[in-house]
Amino acid sequence: MAENDSLPGIVIASADAVFSVLCEYLLKASERVRLLACVSFGEVLDTVRQRQPDVILLDIDFRENEEMRQVAAKLALVSDAKLVLASGYLAPGAPDLNHLLQHVEAVAVLKPLGSSSLSLAGADGEEFLATLEDVCGTAQEESSR
Repeated sequence: MAENDSLPGIVIASADAVFSVLCEYLLKASERVRLLACVSFGEVLDTVRQRQPDVILLDIDFRENEEMRQVAAKLALVSDAKLVLASGYLAPGAPDLNHLLQHVEAVAVLKPLGSSSLSLAGADGEEFLATLEDVCGTAQEESSR
């Protein structure tokens, strides 16, 4: 078994190729989380079934709330992974996000500088990675109880 196999694993689903690539770059440098896959929304269910992550990160920008609710419900049927919703538009407390969180058990994470993923290549990336590492660490602790 590889040394990092004991680290919590994360699967990322996004329609934004730049966000996926930058997340992949950030997570490769992490010593606390291992990236299992970056996929499209069409691939996320099969990938989660196969890879069994501890955390699933859904980039919900430009997605309809009803679509995200349905995706989250399907994911809950195939996985016990903690769900993280990332958005540059829906900050904690936003009515649309609150409505979605009434139907989906998830942690909301705000992307730095709105929907532009490019800021993740700089200092904002370190902060975003630290947030993901904290969520993944918490998910691993909860699953080991």
